[in-house]
Amino acid sequence: MAGCHAGVAYLRYSFTRGTAQEVDFFAGELGLRPGQRVLDFGCGPGRHARAMADLGVDVVGLDLSLPFLRAAGEGM
Repeated sequence: MAGCHAGVAYLRYSFTRGTAQEVDFFAGELGLRPGQRVLDFGCGPGRHARAMADLGVDVVGLDLSLPFLRAAGEGM
C-alpha cells in the first residue's frame, strides 16, 4: 500500500475517531482483562492495539503494510 493511505495519514480519516468506543465494545464482548493476549491481525498503524494495551491487554499486531507497522512501532 502506498501513497496517502500509508502510515499515520490514515489516522486523519474521520472513521478512526471511534477507536475508544470500538475497543470498549471489543473488550466487553470478548471479556478482555489485563494480562490477556490478543492478536490484532491487520493492525494498521496500531490504533486498536494501543487502546487495548492501555487496558493492560498484551497485544501482538500484524499487518502487510510496512508503513503502518512502522507507524505502530514508532508510537505514532
